[in-house]
Amino acid sequence: MDKIVQIYDKRVLLLDNSIEEETLPDPDLSDVWVVNHHSPSKVKVFLKKIIRSENLKVYLKPVFLQREFKKGYEYFRENLYIEELCDGYIENMQMQEKVQLLDRVNYFVQKYAENRGHKQLSGDEAILQSSFDYYYTRQKSIIPLKSRNSLSGYTHPRIEAHFFRSKMPTNIRGFCSKELSPKTFWTENLSTHCIYVIIVAGDSLTIGKSVLSVNLII
Repeated sequence: MDKIVQIYDKRVLLLDNSIEEETLPDPDLSDVWVVNHHSPSKVKVFLKKIIRSENLKVYLKPVFLQREFKKGYEYFRENLYIEELCDGYIENMQMQEKVQLLDRVNYFVQKYAENRGHKQLSGDEAILQSSFDYYYTRQKSIIPLKSRNSLSGYTHPRIEAHFFRSKMPTNIRGFCSKELSPKTFWTENLSTHCIYVIIVAGDSLTIGKSVLSVNLII
């Protein structure tokens, strides 16, 4: 069962039942979410659901895994890149080092929540906006990771999450080309014969779509 605990002046929601039922909790009830579930496959599905949310308060919510569960996660293949889908691990619920992040996210949400309604944006634009919002508040660069399971040897788990359903279909794959400059991330949907292309260059990010047999349109 989900439970809210108070740590210093922060309300921490321990996620268990929400993960089991794949339901997103009310983001206004707590300042931070902490995964309290042992199944890496269910946790991964839930984290992707957060990323795909159109609610800025949800997709920007600070979410942490518990380091105490890490060893258990590592026994399962589903653990792959799970840390990249959230804000990483915390140990023994120590929030001191996370306060600056929590305050930064809270300030951003309060300032921009009313201007981040994705209903007026296309699917590609919504992905762009949520990606920029996330990486800006985390003060991180958008960098692909090495992956022996992708065609080019690279992947970007967080951006890929936008192109996958809760139960990942077999006809979709994602990959990144390091040969192209700037860095290009491709996510290919083989059922619709479309490629979504994400160009990452410095502080800019662009998403385009093209039919497989036609030159890419960026």
